[in-house]
Amino acid sequence: MRDALLFAGKALLGILVGYVLLLVTIRVVAHQMQKATVEERIQTYNGKRIKP
Repeated sequence: MRDALLFAGKALLGILVGYVLLLVTIRVVAHQMQKATVEERIQTYNGKRIKP
């Protein structure tokens, strides 16, 4: 019984850690994509401004 509880606890902990890592990864990727789009906008804006 105790072994089963220990296994269940470890499994839950593993799932929780995996979930948190997944959330962090999604946040970072989304932030990088957002940053890239902003940089692209600035570049295109600058490009339009520089072109006569």
